[in-house]
Amino acid sequence: MRAKLFILPLLAIAMLTGCDLANPSHEDKDVYLLSVALDYEGTNLNRLEGAVNDQKAMVAQLGHLAQLEGSDFHAVAFTARDGVYMRTESIYTASLDESVSYSAFLPNASMKDRIRDEIALFGKRAKLGDIFIFQYAGHGADSSQEETKELNGGMVVGDIYFPELGDWKDEASNLGSILRIDELLSCVAAVGCERLIILDSCYSGALMPDEGNIFALDDALGAFKALTLKGDDGNGDLYMLSASTSGELSWEDDQHGITHGLFSAALLEALGYNFYVEGIEGVGRPSDGLVTVSGLYQKLKDDFLWDYQSPQMNMWYTDLVLFTLR
Repeated sequence: MRAKLFILPLLAIAMLTGCDLANPSHEDKDVYLLSVALDYEGTNLNRLEGAVNDQKAMVAQLGHLAQLEGSDFHAVAFTARDGVYMRTESIYTASLDESVSYSAFLPNASMKDRIRDEIALFGKRAKLGDIFIFQYAGHGADSSQEETKELNGGMVVGDIYFPELGDWKDEASNLGSILRIDELLSCVAAVGCERLIILDSCYSGALMPDEGNIFALDDALGAFKALTLKGDDGNGDLYMLSASTSGELSWEDDQHGITHGLFSAALLEALGYNFYVEGIEGVGRPSDGLVTVSGLYQKLKDDFLWDYQSPQMNMWYTDLVLFTLR
């Protein structure tokens, strides 16, 4: 589960150093985003105050960066707030410089299936050179026992029943409320472009493979090899960022006046999002015009959130350029 934390001190963390080796940005690319966020009001789980705020800010900031780059942006947000489930579609068309948005109510029982179906629809639209981002803010399942290890880090996208006797993992109905990590990866594998998964939830490090590929910043040999390798030689064009390890909680706090996940807030700042004064925030431009996955992770290494949790990134040969700003 994603835990709550309030009023934290600001602490500095040492920077990750190294050179950047990145895939070149693509012209005429489309940026696709599927965002899922739940506050769990009206369920048996503790309410999260920051998850939906994380989603709102992330959709706005990624859309803003796509607009600055001149790329088309297509976002679908599944939101559960105050017991109401919504699907909101936001589209920015660069050639027309126009934005539209549509919202519809959803039956809560269908959230897991709808996420999988939506990823499949993005897979039909996406082409080589596009970027697909999946972002989740919510509870993560705690199940590190060998017999139910496949549930660990799973995204809790509905209610969970906790019986007076026995284990909640033995309740068949609960499995319909958990999108397992392997299920997510299977769905995302069908999207035929470069993909980034972002999870802000407890135990989300379960997303990472046990044995990663060579990360180009690790050593000189890896850097040399990266000059002749494509991204899919190392990781199948799949990039991953998680808020914590597979055994850690992921916290949220209200240091900015509006509650956010610690990881999401740090990632938003790395993307250029502004927390102006307490309670006032909004989209912005990052200091670096080249926004890459490794660059974001390097900025996360500077954030005080490392005193509370350990964000993770998968390994790869070639970095991913998310945006090249004009």
